[in-house]
Amino acid sequence: MSGFSVVNNLPGIVAQQQGSVNQSNLQKTLYRLSSGLRVNRGGDDAAGLAIADGLKGQIRTLQQSVRNANDGIGFIQVADSALGQVSNLLIRAATLLSQAASDTNNAGESSIETELAQIYQEIDRLGSATKYNGVSIFSGTTINIFVGDTQNLDTATAQVSFTSDALSVSGLNISTGVISSGASLSVDISGNAASMLSEVQQAIDTISNRRGNLGAKMNRLENSVAIMQSQIENLTAAESQIRDANMAEEVANLTKYQILSQVSLSAMAQANAVPQGVLSLLQ
Repeated sequence: MSGFSVVNNLPGIVAQQQGSVNQSNLQKTLYRLSSGLRVNRGGDDAAGLAIADGLKGQIRTLQQSVRNANDGIGFIQVADSALGQVSNLLIRAATLLSQAASDTNNAGESSIETELAQIYQEIDRLGSATKYNGVSIFSGTTINIFVGDTQNLDTATAQVSFTSDALSVSGLNISTGVISSGASLSVDISGNAASMLSEVQQAIDTISNRRGNLGAKMNRLENSVAIMQSQIENLTAAESQIRDANMAEEVANLTKYQILSQVSLSAMAQANAVPQGVLSLLQ
């Protein structure tokens, strides 16, 4: 429609509508630049936001699983250190019993019994006093370490389990010549040095096997940490592709919408001047 009209200023309406669109786009661009995110609300990309939130949840649970695994490694390291000390104590006990088994050392049996009693008492003390974050390490209960995420909640695959058996002299089947237990424990060799030495040697083997089993679990947890860290890196990259803003593109858009907004304001000024031309017809 052409001609002069003062009732409906169509060019002004068009310029106003386009100016509103330009202002809205400018605000979105400024929001993305200030937040660094392409998706700030569901309306920006509903499907992408759902995927990105799912990835974010998976990343967070994996990060916690890494901490869980590291806690498990720390638990095993404390247990292994204690078992290493017990192994040293048992080796010393084997040395003493080997000495006592010789007939030339009968006069020193009393001193050997005293030291053996102290060694056995220390083994019992280590078994009951060794703890990790308030949890008794040698309690004989199963320790479960969760290393899964929101996509892997199956107990069989999302947990690493291990058991640290109870640690004590009686638990290591050392009984010959051992009288009582705890602080009142004493030792009576009385010609049983050879059989006592055999028990101690078996106990050394038992401790070695337990350390080997714990070491295998520790290696598995360390490998799990490496795998989960790689997963976190890849999932973070995938989330970034969806959620993060392309800063170069947004800077270009900022310039574009700033210019368009200024042009819209100028167009509205020109459109509003057109009806004023009608006044010249009345002169």
